[in-house]
Amino acid sequence: MRLLWESAGETKKGLVKVVDNLPIFVVADDLTGAADAANYFRTETYRVRITFDSQTPWMFSLGPNVVQVFDAETRSLAEPDAAKRVVSAGEQVSRALPQGFRVYKKIDSTLRGHVGSEIAALLRGLRRRIALLAPAFPANGRTVLDGILFVDGIPISQTAFARDPRSPVTEDTISKILRNTSDLPVIHLGREVVSQGSAAIAQFLDSVSENMAIVVADAVTDADLASLAGAVADSQDILPCGSAGLAKQLAAFWVDAEEPGVVESDGQMPVCDCVLVAVGSANPVAHAQLAYVAGELGVPVVEIHPALLSSPVTHEKELKRAKDELLHEPHRIIGVTLSEKRSERDPAIPGSFEDDLAQVVYHWFTQVSQQAKSRTIGFVVTGGDTALALCKTLSATAIWPRGEVVPGMPWSLVETPHGDILMVSKAGGFGNMNALEKAVGFLTNH
Repeated sequence: MRLLWESAGETKKGLVKVVDNLPIFVVADDLTGAADAANYFRTETYRVRITFDSQTPWMFSLGPNVVQVFDAETRSLAEPDAAKRVVSAGEQVSRALPQGFRVYKKIDSTLRGHVGSEIAALLRGLRRRIALLAPAFPANGRTVLDGILFVDGIPISQTAFARDPRSPVTEDTISKILRNTSDLPVIHLGREVVSQGSAAIAQFLDSVSENMAIVVADAVTDADLASLAGAVADSQDILPCGSAGLAKQLAAFWVDAEEPGVVESDGQMPVCDCVLVAVGSANPVAHAQLAYVAGELGVPVVEIHPALLSSPVTHEKELKRAKDELLHEPHRIIGVTLSEKRSERDPAIPGSFEDDLAQVVYHWFTQVSQQAKSRTIGFVVTGGDTALALCKTLSATAIWPRGEVVPGMPWSLVETPHGDILMVSKAGGFGNMNALEKAVGFLTNH
């Protein structure tokens, strides 16, 4: 289904629907971002499947009514390896579907990761000319004006994201961030054009003469993002890139979603008897949210110390302590977290801190499941690396997004040998103070 603007108006009234049934693919760089964007493409007739198998990111036999999302997990890779994985995913689509397809490049709304090099790699893999980059997500406080990225009205370099332990963002101007990892020309699309609507944006993009370039778009409202989506929705030459904000607007064009992201549950979601809240993110926002839910709901929290996990001498002892402590908490709702302060991990210790956390959670899950096989267990997971580690520990084969707790915080069914498991996922720095409390309430129907 493709939707075209009937005129150059700035609203979605009077859309003309033209059926083309082109398959839709989304490439993301971490799991929480993948689930965040994927959910907007779910409708009554379109299902969404997330996978993280870099060898076979796509199942072309699923057909066009399954929107496929590939979590490339590139944020933690070296830049050349990240680009290689992304270009391969694009080339596989191009070879398999010469008749046409839709692709969206999901990036972090705060521009963490190898944004420039991944966009350039996907352009090459898809053989497309222009990438339209719009990282804004106004509903969650991310806006772009004059090419500068703001979080809640503050330039990003002045926020906690500048102190991110893995991917600090210390530059405000998006073009400078892109040029750190890509040599493609970067062109600014200002608000004065965006505010004129889709026709003006399309005319601007048509005027770009470079053989390959990244166009960075201002956007401070959802209407701006809707205009950007309308300008590129039917193009086979332009690669739309952005956060879940632009994904939400594109869904109105690609899957005929009148209210993207608000499709209700089909009523089959069971109420969870037990909920475990796992916070692996080092972002202070996530830890404040965990402290809030612990205080409001009386949730006990088991804290795992990376300083002890960092040494071969204390690693196994700390894991055992956390497993025992978590398992002996009788509460229906329980939390487990990696301490906010991180340490340098001894290279001799395999895996990551998030893998350690997932191992502790999996031990709790198997024991609780065996004790009461009739129990329905749900997870609330903060941090993309944590969500992925848990899914892999559970031997998950795919994730099927089913809805949202609040905008930007999806809930999904995780497909595992243990059966389908309910999971709410959230990026570390995302959400209000009561975000985790809402997630728990959603899973417990309170």
